[in-house]
Amino acid sequence: MRLNRWLEAAVFASCLAVSCAYTTLAQRPHLYSKHEPIRLDFDMETIKKPATYETGYLYDFTNNTFFKPFQNGFGIARQTREAYNVNTLDEVPDSSWFTNRNGVRTMSVEEIKRGPNETDGPALGPLTVVKGKSNGITPGFQVKDSRGDIYLLKFDPVGYLEMSSGAEAISTRLFYAIGYHVPQNTIFRFRRDQLKLDPKATFTDGLGQKRQLTEADVDAILKLAASYPNGEYRALASKFLKGKPVGNFTFAGTREDDPNDIIPHEHRRDLRGLRLFSAWLNHNDIRNGNNLDMFVKEDGREFIRHYLIDFGSTLGSDTAFPNGNDVGFAHQVDFKEAGKSLITFGLYQPHWRSDENRVQFTSVGNFDSDKFKPQQWKSNFPIEAFQNMTDRDAYWAAKIISSFSNQQIRAAVETGELSDPKAAEYLIQQLVKRRDAIVREYISRRSGLDEVQLQQVTNGWIVNFNDLKMQFARNDDETMYEYQVSDAETPNRILASGKVDDTQLTFSTVLLQQMAACGNTEANRGVAQLKIKRTGEKKEMLAWLFYDQSRNELRLVGQLN
Repeated sequence: MRLNRWLEAAVFASCLAVSCAYTTLAQRPHLYSKHEPIRLDFDMETIKKPATYETGYLYDFTNNTFFKPFQNGFGIARQTREAYNVNTLDEVPDSSWFTNRNGVRTMSVEEIKRGPNETDGPALGPLTVVKGKSNGITPGFQVKDSRGDIYLLKFDPVGYLEMSSGAEAISTRLFYAIGYHVPQNTIFRFRRDQLKLDPKATFTDGLGQKRQLTEADVDAILKLAASYPNGEYRALASKFLKGKPVGNFTFAGTREDDPNDIIPHEHRRDLRGLRLFSAWLNHNDIRNGNNLDMFVKEDGREFIRHYLIDFGSTLGSDTAFPNGNDVGFAHQVDFKEAGKSLITFGLYQPHWRSDENRVQFTSVGNFDSDKFKPQQWKSNFPIEAFQNMTDRDAYWAAKIISSFSNQQIRAAVETGELSDPKAAEYLIQQLVKRRDAIVREYISRRSGLDEVQLQQVTNGWIVNFNDLKMQFARNDDETMYEYQVSDAETPNRILASGKVDDTQLTFSTVLLQQMAACGNTEANRGVAQLKIKRTGEKKEMLAWLFYDQSRNELRLVGQLN
């Protein structure tokens, strides 16, 4: 079991898109393999049940705000390696951490709305309160419905009905469509008389004392919850995850009691790229405590699946209040911002600092796109994986964000069930603008030429590619592309070159025969390197194509942007 994972890791290592941030292309190992690119990182072998590992907020905050930066020299000499868990196409395979969804296949509006949900939330009828919610800052409790399913009900703060519950429902759908494992979260309305108390229900009070939960406790919790004028309460119903919780995962290192967990978390692209997804949705409270490892049983195997949870502090919501004007712009303790103020004797005033009330809709909170600069977005405190994000990691994330259409974003927002259509429309527009800002910033750092597709025709093969940069460009200028096909083993042996005004190249039978003669070993025989760039630009896409002469088949065996 462990040997298989190490062998798989060795394959990853040999196919890394890059090895170090400063390594030149000529210094890198071959970036292709004639084998099928790894689509599934099977880190789901059976393991022994692990111990429960949890980090409290205070530890998480102090460790990442003070100790980690000191250990890392405050990033002054940071030399970040490229991510380990990528295949020869420079993509992230599916795993217990991440499942490619909208980025590889356009999800329908119905799929976006459904998200991870297997039901429409708690069954109608009476709900049994089985436990009080004793952690987090939002009021709530656990209930069991008539099907026996257990949900955690979380409520909006008084004065901000629909804000945190709507944010969590919407962000759940988008994080799921991106590819992360998330809980089944649903907006749920109920009346007080639907609740009945389990005599065995318990509650841990503010002093840390565990005691029996009473009807008075339930009423006290509901007094802290916003409600509709007709007396209905609105909650975010979060269904308990399958399996047994075994604590949080961290954003650095590995879990010692999980033999499947062999890639340091700070070098996982799906955790590095999470910085951009969090910036898009303003998930400022991303931290160890809002992650959850579940020990699950599936197809006779027992392993850990990694979840993102608790999205009440996303979009314009800071859970109990709307976001302050500094949220997303500065860490809670930000040495860089403090230093700027210090050396300018307090004259430095960042563009986001103001006492202005930016809440346009109480159901949305403080969320806009006007001041949003994706490269400057910050979580509440530093996250090591985020700090390791390279341009390639960001490009991967930006591609996925670019895959979301306005219609899909609208579908996700509809699951927040905002009563005011103007509030919903405002939120949609901010998400669209933030999407576009991220895509323009990070797609432009690479060539943006991607998504190679191959099609056989009578006289050879057609190589199609996509120009992601032009999809979000602000001009309609005609674009020309320069290409060069060469021997992958000997790149200065050029087989073909030219210019085209379309995102399509033809590989004739003559060129294919030339490709068949490429290479001098079995590993590279028949493999050609394709370079494509826009005329007048230096950034280029590299693709490696293998022509299998015995089958008259052209295959994409490597790609790098």
